[in-house]
Amino acid sequence: MVPVPPTPGEERAASAVEAAAPPAPISEQEVEIWWGGYAGRTMLPAFTLCGLLTISILLIAHLVWQEESLTDAVISHFAMYLIVALWAAVVSRWAYLTVTIGYRLTTRQLLVEMGFAHPARPAIPLEHIHAVRVEQNPWERWVGVGRLRLETDNGRVEVLPGILTPAAVAAEVLRQVEARKTAALPH
Repeated sequence: MVPVPPTPGEERAASAVEAAAPPAPISEQEVEIWWGGYAGRTMLPAFTLCGLLTISILLIAHLVWQEESLTDAVISHFAMYLIVALWAAVVSRWAYLTVTIGYRLTTRQLLVEMGFAHPARPAIPLEHIHAVRVEQNPWERWVGVGRLRLETDNGRVEVLPGILTPAAVAAEVLRQVEARKTAALPH
């Protein structure tokens, strides 16, 4: 395929855009530092509970089938429908959370996306963050996930669920916050 040279009008438009917006100095450019999303393993307790409920439903169905005069088909169908509905709900929630929750840390701000049904959240400028805490229960600690709790100067509290290696992410956020605050200081 042969490249097509731009027309004179296109050349003028491109040069006008370049002249109107000079490139920012490297120190002022916004660079993405970290990108993450909802870690699917955060829902391992829900999947474990679902497995235990499945076993319980099967055991109860087996016991009822032995003692009642109901037909085997009615009990087995009811048990299977119940199990399928249970797993469909948990897998749907897992899929929704892993697809729709996303986080981006740049050199200027933290961006949080929380799903299709939620309005866009305003970005959190790094210079406004004054505290970052990691919250984990024992299960989350065991599988390496947790929540970040961010507190800002204006009293806004943002909880970011399902973060993989939350201590490392919290340390990076704090490092970027400090870098942003020191860059903002007059020299």
